Amino acid sequence: MGKPVCDAYNIDLSGTIRCMSWTAEAIDKVFGEVAPTGEIEGEAPVAIPVDGEVVVAAVLNDSYERTSPEAAARLEISVTDTGIGISKAQLSKLFTPFNQAAKQTTRHAGGTGLGLSISKRLAEGMGGTIEVQSALGRGSRFTLCLPVTPEQSKVLKTNADYSPAIPHSQTLSFPRIDARVLLADDRRDVWQVGKHFLEKCNARVTIAENGQQAIELTEQASREKDPFDVILMDMQMPVMNGREAVAKLRELGYQTPIVAMTADAMDGERESCIAMGCNEYFPKPIDGLLLTNLIAEMLGR
Repeated sequence: MGKPVCDAYNIDLSGTIRCMSWTAEAIDKVFGEVAPTGEIEGEAPVAIPVDGEVVVAAVLNDSYERTSPEAAARLEISVTDTGIGISKAQLSKLFTPFNQAAKQTTRHAGGTGLGLSISKRLAEGMGGTIEVQSALGRGSRFTLCLPVTPEQSKVLKTNADYSPAIPHSQTLSFPRIDARVLLADDRRDVWQVGKHFLEKCNARVTIAENGQQAIELTEQASREKDPFDVILMDMQMPVMNGREAVAKLRELGYQTPIVAMTADAMDGERESCIAMGCNEYFPKPIDGLLLTNLIAEMLGR
């Protein structure tokens, strides 16, 4: 495996990472049945207790022990779960390529055992590390630690005070959405999350996995006199991408509100999506509260 080479780019971290908390109930509905806690006792965290959760958080730590004179602080991005934990014996092998903490992990969750190894190499390529803390029966915490320069630290602190156009999810509650929604995204993990939150709000959801399917389903819904009230369109899909699908739908005369979904948080992306025919823009990863409130606000216009 070759040595990764990392280039430095400025990104809008506040638009990419939000503090998120997932309960076991939500994970169960989105990703399938949660395995019983005792099924693989002492092995990798592939099960979450009934009262458990997964939390993702980002912290700028300016009081850590510095290993580089250029570093003013350390960005720490952590993923914490209240699963069954990892044994000390397995922790020592965790970042070894093609290694998984248990054979049951492959059967339950799939994968090749390369994810953590690659993640570690990428972290080191950026001058950082990945730290792991785990306790059997309690859960695990994986933390990506990256050094930041004084200039980067200043930008991060400024962005932390940034207030997006949509209120932060902590100030919102799930709305009721009595509407039919077409969700077009080729990634199963993305549309499962979106579908879960939309159905939680009473929406009727249909899935398309590429732009061509989105067009065909829109035409079918129109013929059946049960049209979609809003379309969520990923911009990067196989067969026909989101931009082509939006252009075709507008060419065919459909005026259904369309929300562009994309992981591209670059300046001008929202304006670009609206200019090509979308009504709104929503950055990934999906925040369920923000997305459902955006849809409810659009339908109420």
